Amino acid sequence: MNVSPDILAEISLKASSLSERLTSLTTNFLTTENERRIIDQRLKHWSQLIADKNENKFQKRLQWDNLDLEKIQPLLGNEKVIANFILPDWIKNLKDLIETSSNFQITSIAAYFPRFPTDINAPLPFEEIWFPTILLARRQLCKRLLISDLSLTEFPFNLISIEAYQSLERLLLQRLVNVGEQVLYEEFCLFRPAIFNGLNLLLEKLNLLAEISSKKPEKINYQAFIESSLKGGLLSLWQKYPVLARLVEKIVTFWIEATSEFIQRLQKDHSVFFQDQDQVQQITHSVSDFHHRGRSVLILTLKSGKKIIYKPKNIGLEIAYQQLLTWCNQKGVLLPFKTLKNYDCQTYGWGLDYVEAKPCADEAAVRRFYERAGMLLCLLYVLGANDCHYENLIAHGEHLVLIDLETLMHPEAKAISGSPQEILNSDRQLWDCVLRTGLLPRWDFSADNRIAYDISGLGSIENQKAPYRSLRWKFINTDEVYILQERGNLKEQKNLPVFQGKIVNPQDYQSDIIDGFTKMYKFLEKNRQELFNNIELQTLLASQPVRFIFRATYVYTHLLQKTLTPQLLQNGVDRSIELDILSRTFLNGEEKTAPWEILKAEIASIEDLDIPYFSTVANSGDLSIGFKSPLSNYLTPGYQGFRERLQKLNDLDLKQQIIIIQGSFATRFPKNSYSYSEPIKSPSEIVTFTSNQFLGVAQKLAEGIHERAIIDQQNQAHWFGLTDANHSNKLQYQPLGYALYEGNCGIALSLSALFSITKNETDRHLALQALQPLKNWLNHSNSALKIKIAQQMGIGGATGISSIIYALVKISQFLEDQTWLEEATRVAELLNVITGEGKLDIIGGEAGAILGLLSLYRETQQTKLLDKARYYGNILIERRITTQSGLKAWKTITEHPLTGFSHGAAGIAYALDQLYEITGDKKYFRIAKEGKDYERAVFCQKNQNWPNFLSNPPNFKVMWCHGATGIGLGRLGTIKIDSAPLILDEVEIALGNNQNYQQKSVDNLCCGNFGRIELSLTAGQILNRPQLIEIARQKATYIVQLAQQNQGYQLFGNVSSIAYHPGFFQGISGIIYQLLRLAYPEQFPVILLWR
Repeated sequence: MNVSPDILAEISLKASSLSERLTSLTTNFLTTENERRIIDQRLKHWSQLIADKNENKFQKRLQWDNLDLEKIQPLLGNEKVIANFILPDWIKNLKDLIETSSNFQITSIAAYFPRFPTDINAPLPFEEIWFPTILLARRQLCKRLLISDLSLTEFPFNLISIEAYQSLERLLLQRLVNVGEQVLYEEFCLFRPAIFNGLNLLLEKLNLLAEISSKKPEKINYQAFIESSLKGGLLSLWQKYPVLARLVEKIVTFWIEATSEFIQRLQKDHSVFFQDQDQVQQITHSVSDFHHRGRSVLILTLKSGKKIIYKPKNIGLEIAYQQLLTWCNQKGVLLPFKTLKNYDCQTYGWGLDYVEAKPCADEAAVRRFYERAGMLLCLLYVLGANDCHYENLIAHGEHLVLIDLETLMHPEAKAISGSPQEILNSDRQLWDCVLRTGLLPRWDFSADNRIAYDISGLGSIENQKAPYRSLRWKFINTDEVYILQERGNLKEQKNLPVFQGKIVNPQDYQSDIIDGFTKMYKFLEKNRQELFNNIELQTLLASQPVRFIFRATYVYTHLLQKTLTPQLLQNGVDRSIELDILSRTFLNGEEKTAPWEILKAEIASIEDLDIPYFSTVANSGDLSIGFKSPLSNYLTPGYQGFRERLQKLNDLDLKQQIIIIQGSFATRFPKNSYSYSEPIKSPSEIVTFTSNQFLGVAQKLAEGIHERAIIDQQNQAHWFGLTDANHSNKLQYQPLGYALYEGNCGIALSLSALFSITKNETDRHLALQALQPLKNWLNHSNSALKIKIAQQMGIGGATGISSIIYALVKISQFLEDQTWLEEATRVAELLNVITGEGKLDIIGGEAGAILGLLSLYRETQQTKLLDKARYYGNILIERRITTQSGLKAWKTITEHPLTGFSHGAAGIAYALDQLYEITGDKKYFRIAKEGKDYERAVFCQKNQNWPNFLSNPPNFKVMWCHGATGIGLGRLGTIKIDSAPLILDEVEIALGNNQNYQQKSVDNLCCGNFGRIELSLTAGQILNRPQLIEIARQKATYIVQLAQQNQGYQLFGNVSSIAYHPGFFQGISGIIYQLLRLAYPEQFPVILLWR
């Protein structure tokens, strides 16, 4: 089939990427009015995609590649073929494919040898259309192998069976199908009668599809589409989708390279692992990502039954790791590690010991498995490994075997100048712990935050929904074919032990994991110097290539699939623009830095349908990115990190790592109920603590805060704690942030309060260390990024910027240090450049911002602070909605206006009352009263409580955050300005609920016992009722003694009391402060009222 050179040139030009156009010297560009419109649309989309239409940021991106709009604009149009245009090399292969396709007879497929790699039980979408491409690949493979054709009696079938070879072609077919399926479906929808399009999808939505699905769909239109497409040599397809043509050519070329390379290597090395008359009977592919022009791992099953792993990469790191395991075994480690044999061929290798998933023989084997899992965790922690998720681990009887080792001694990148990573560099140091291995349970989330999943090595236990949607084909390869995008399940796991046919939950063997970790830790600590002195092993470890993961693989895979839509396969520029979304990471910095070159390497890899692969040598700081020159001194060498971790092994670090292990398991595997053991005496029989005793308990708890503090290289204090991950109601064990609610400011506030009584300098010093990360953020030179982080925090009084303002005001008072008022003023200035998200409430919205600003105004009398508070007050007035009762209230975190203090009308009314008290503006008092009237209108006489509309049907809570406790406390807080009988009645109702509430509950301030204790204490103070103060002290004594019997306070309802959280509203630092309040109620204000 003759194809005009002009047509081929047009395909070539439209397929060209933006980078190729930048280097093109032999093309002109059309500049018609229509072209200018197309150019403008592409520029607009590009700017939106990478810079959110920020013109300065977009210009910066262009400048960093030495581009300007005048130069780039013509490149975004359609190129015009000029005389003497030289076709690129890939077009020759495309021309051959067109010729092969046009001559192919779909009715004669049975005549071809070997048969095409189809599977009747697993048909692939439009697979027949790729048969000519398979034929072309066969011919070129034969040329590469220097054979005339594929003959049953000749090479390579003396090494591999026909079935094994067909597996290699199946891999090619799958890749071709993946890249073209969306395009072919769209084209088929245009080809077949319109009635088919959307009909079955509609029937499925109406649940009518099952009634007609018993009829076998016809294939008349489908077969006509295949024949029509092939008859034209697929030329019309390539003309419409030139980028698809380019990708298909790459897939074929790379498959030929990789397959011929594999066969030639097998021919060279097979004597190492073949037995007499052996042959490769089966090949399993698609067991790893594609790197380096489509290369990936293959698993070979020999006629003898033995399995061999072909690894088309340097396996030196695996060799070194196995030698390290052997050294541990020889030194008498408690439970020996399973070691694996490899055959190293320098640029590639063969795994000679295939690891099968096997069950445990008995209960004792299960315990040994988990003890070894703890030992492996320790070793991987010291080696600085990451990415040890469930797919990289195999449960082989009582052994947990790591099968993908390329991220051992993973190097750390230096943060991009001016980026959030630089601001949060201390957080990066914090992650140098057992969590970074990927073995410990940890939640990840889908892009829309709807799906929580765990792919960790020890946390992935049940079948889990996939975080992404994938195509599901119905009536595949028939006239009625259609597709859905659905969430499937994650791959079946083989990482956990099986006993008696069931997966054994690691939570039940947490003590064995910790025991194994501890013993391995002590083993390495004891033998540290001998390991350092083992020059041969150290040299081997230091000299191996290691992978550097710049971004998570799922980022690349998601982006790659996104760029295979029909719209992005019509012009290479459109695909290039879509890939340039990766530049957003770099554009957060003010200046162009050396890592900018990584972007070009990433895009080049994805354009080749590869997952980007960057590497270095374990003892080097230079990063190889696939170009001529590596990035010099970009990394902290992974081998250096390994030696530093090995050197620093000590009892404190061991204790901290065990705490992290416990925390990660506690959040992943919650318990079903509270596990209190009752104290010997009832609350009424307990002798109430004295003030000194309450202080002593607070001091003891503060010791725990000190013990768990992690001091970084900049002398900053950090803590791990339990936080609500992505607002999902799932707890995550991770480093804490700045805010009062659960971050460093809350911890510093408690330590400062304790110092004000004891004058213990260690408490003051740690409080200042806790505030240092905040100061570093405020002092950061990149104002845009500082604002971005502030915007992410929000304006709220508990979790946002205003919570920091309030905390710093209190800290300045407790430490008698006015400099913290200056810092609070700096923080307040950020409220002028960020916006609220319409939450309106105390926790995250405008009501909380008012309270933070007023606390600083009372100290400094700065008018601008009061003006800003009034601004937020006016927003609260404007944003009310009319409820079913006819009264107005606020929609905060749900569609239904809430009652209560944290997110509801009580808290917002309290903030408005506080604003009225200072401004004297009665509109705030009036609107606050209307908010309270709304709560009165929905009050439930039967339950004598206010409904919590967060649940459906509503329930009735007795907590500070929701229900009677917070509402009562809010009413008490404004009793000086609103002492109407209704207010006093509501306080009595709240106190009644408090008194009757079962204390077998969580202990924290926000949702638990110490929040209820605060209501009694505050009511006793304000109403001058000493008996309420005594009740508060008595209940607190009971809770403290209960905690002492039960290994700690119950901070969260479904998490073990062993799990430690130092935060304020839901953690230990808040309990410390409340104990100080109980000891010295006149000296410490009510934090739960932002006093």
